[in-house]
Amino acid sequence: MASDLYEDDIVLWAEQQAERLRARAGRDNDLDYENLAEEIDTVGRTEARGAASPIEVILAHLLKIEFVGPSETVNHWKVEIRAARRGLAKYLSPTLNKRFAESLQDIYADAVGEVTDRYEPSEPLPEICPYSWAEVKDPDWFPGSRFH
Repeated sequence: MASDLYEDDIVLWAEQQAERLRARAGRDNDLDYENLAEEIDTVGRTEARGAASPIEVILAHLLKIEFVGPSETVNHWKVEIRAARRGLAKYLSPTLNKRFAESLQDIYADAVGEVTDRYEPSEPLPEICPYSWAEVKDPDWFPGSRFH
């Protein structure tokens, strides 16, 4: 049922509703189907952008823990990661969970830029995301430090 999907996975709901509105375009002159569909699509995109931000924060702080140091800052970064993970959990629908698992590398590239713009890592940061999607979401997982 559409209302259940709305509650469970608003991103998928928005995509399906927009598709259905577009399929009906031209059948009823009283409704602006294309703009209605675009507005509903916007709901899904807004949810996705809202979830991408904490993922970038998590990745950047995981990199700082592992590659930047010093050890005095690690607890602060862990607090920030925990807060971002709580925020992320509020956004993750099954659809977004799958999409971010598949596109983690794209967000990772932004996180690398944020870290290298502000810090000098102890060694070059990996080009490929060294963290799995499960590790990124895991409220209790943190990498070890390579900082010397």
